[in-house]
Amino acid sequence: MFLLSKWYMDVVSADGRCCVGYHAALRWNKLKLHYYHLLVMGSDGKVQGKGGFTREPEPQWENGVLRWQAKGIEAEWRSAQEPLEENLLRTAKGTIDWLCRQPKAKAQLRVLDEELEGWGYTERLELSIPPWELPIRELRWGRFISENHSITWIDWQGELPRAWVFHNGLRCEALEFSEGEMRNAQFRLRHSDDRALRSGALLSTVFRPFQSIKRIIPLKALRTEEYKWRSKGRLELPNGETESGWMIHELVRWV
Repeated sequence: MFLLSKWYMDVVSADGRCCVGYHAALRWNKLKLHYYHLLVMGSDGKVQGKGGFTREPEPQWENGVLRWQAKGIEAEWRSAQEPLEENLLRTAKGTIDWLCRQPKAKAQLRVLDEELEGWGYTERLELSIPPWELPIRELRWGRFISENHSITWIDWQGELPRAWVFHNGLRCEALEFSEGEMRNAQFRLRHSDDRALRSGALLSTVFRPFQSIKRIIPLKALRTEEYKWRSKGRLELPNGETESGWMIHELVRWV
């Protein structure tokens, strides 16, 4: 039996400082693991990291508010849009269920040495199929939030290419990606000032302090490459409307 439940939460302040947080629980046959991690980019552009395989309280959801208190963080996200929910995959091997609790939320955090306030995003992912058995070669994921808009996207390439894109809570066409921008018939989203939050194989980033994980997790999964950025975003709509905001986005490759 395999079951991975993972929270992802973020915030970007008006001046571009940001925090990304993870909380995960894994059950795999007799194995039980708990993991949490924080990535914080301050005004100097440097990224601090904290976390590990340790049991920390999971985020608590009630009446449109998500609260999380763990080592190094005290945080609150208040919903500004309704949740999104999709079954992303259902096969004989298992399923992936995606619940975007807050595609757009007002967030306040005390994290490591920073106090952050700004627009944020939260989601919960549940997998009953091991990540190293997914029919995916490449994944693009991201979110853009501005004063009046939010965009969330998931794009898979591989055996079962699929895409989900939501603009202000409404499903829309898949995106075309090119250098510095992505677009469909509903909008164009340009990005600049890309600051790396994490890059490289998981074995050398997420699991670098925990080399013994190689005895548990297949090496194929640990070689997975992840590139995550915080970027300035500029949304352009067909009616000529434009609006600036912040993006967190990533590219994941199974090699």
